[in-house]
Amino acid sequence: SLLTNSVNINVEIVPAFNEPGYEYEVVSVASAADLVAAINAGRSVVLEQNLVVSEEMDVAIPEGKTVTLNLNGKTISNTEDIWNESKKEYQILNVNGAGTLVLTGNGKIDAKENDCYGINVEGGAHLVIEDGTYVGNVSAVQVDSGICEIKGGVFDLKQLWKGEATYLLNCIDKNYKDGKAKFIVTGGTFVGFNPAYNKAEGEGTNFLADGYIAAESVKNGKHIFTVKKAETVTSADVLYDLCYNKKGAVIYINTPIVRESGSAAYCYNGGTRTITLDKNGSLTSGKGCTLTVASDVTVNLNGLGGTINSPVTTESYNAALKVGGNTAATLNIFGDGKYIQPAGAKSGHALLIAAGKANIYGGYFYAGKGTGTGVDAMASTIHLWGSQGMSTCNIYGGVFECEGDAKYLLNCEDSYYKKGKCKFVVYGGTFVGFNPAESYSEGTTAINWVAPGYKSVKITYNGKEAYQVVKA
Repeated sequence: SLLTNSVNINVEIVPAFNEPGYEYEVVSVASAADLVAAINAGRSVVLEQNLVVSEEMDVAIPEGKTVTLNLNGKTISNTEDIWNESKKEYQILNVNGAGTLVLTGNGKIDAKENDCYGINVEGGAHLVIEDGTYVGNVSAVQVDSGICEIKGGVFDLKQLWKGEATYLLNCIDKNYKDGKAKFIVTGGTFVGFNPAYNKAEGEGTNFLADGYIAAESVKNGKHIFTVKKAETVTSADVLYDLCYNKKGAVIYINTPIVRESGSAAYCYNGGTRTITLDKNGSLTSGKGCTLTVASDVTVNLNGLGGTINSPVTTESYNAALKVGGNTAATLNIFGDGKYIQPAGAKSGHALLIAAGKANIYGGYFYAGKGTGTGVDAMASTIHLWGSQGMSTCNIYGGVFECEGDAKYLLNCEDSYYKKGKCKFVVYGGTFVGFNPAESYSEGTTAINWVAPGYKSVKITYNGKEAYQVVKA
């Protein structure tokens, strides 16, 4: 009957295999060879299973094509060394060609420790990373020539360069200078590497797109940088409103902001605020405390060379930074910002804690002499007040310096210290003229503020005697 019965036949003429612009179906692959072949043919792929590769996967995206590699939650890794100078193979995935490869699917590219990079981009290719985890050695992603656009994902290293993640993202120097190699970062989380302020292509390299910041935090003892969209603030009124009312506000300051009537920024109403000051950003107020963190708020302050000044007034208890107000709060300080109490005020501090906690990971803290009498006349960079609750300062880094006698460089309010409401714990940092392991700021008995397992070592800082806290 097949031969004698009538049959309707539909004939569809499809474009040639390599006709430009023709979109093929997404194909599933279960081997490195199939993955490379499909992408080189201009096809998007979904990875069916974990892959363990023994040599570099070199893909060449056809010109004009946008191809997606959906890792599908799977891992591509190597257990044998890939790095091979003679074959010029240095990474798990080499992205070549004149097209675009999009990495998605929340998978992982995981290089063997002390072996290869994770990914390299060359030949003018365009790589877009939407999500996933990328772990390499020295570099997780390198751009030889082309563009790597990072919208999300986690980036980490197994092998560091001289103990630092300096080249987590890296460009070939000459091509970077010539504009032939670049990163455009609008998202992602980077372990030990600040994509906004790094040394990969020279001091102060910034791989972020305009309008984005890298918010620093600490997780399991490691510094983590998470890229977020930020609101650039140039107005004192706008800054005050965001800090006071907007939970989750991400603020970027790159210009001087002055508020004469009181705190330049008063963080209130709970939640988290992220504030970044670049080298051109500064905050100054006319009285009180310039940046106040109060009422269960957590502020992550990223100082990239910016400055916060304490007011110069005839009132007591001024500060560049204050923690606590009605209830406890938390202030985390990162980067190399400057927090200054100028000389000439009755009394003041770089940091005043009335209730809550400050964690200091970096920055320069300076206090000038006060014009008052007694302790008011002494220069104190950090003063734990304890008037509104337990006041704690954990110091992991930074430089602390004052004018004149440094006896009160780290100081507590005597009455509240005796009640057990003030506590310093020092894990790092440099203290000019002051030994945190032998402080006499609270009387004639020496107090050791240095954490167990750490020690204070005498050094010279800018020609002055100083003490640096390091692991014992």
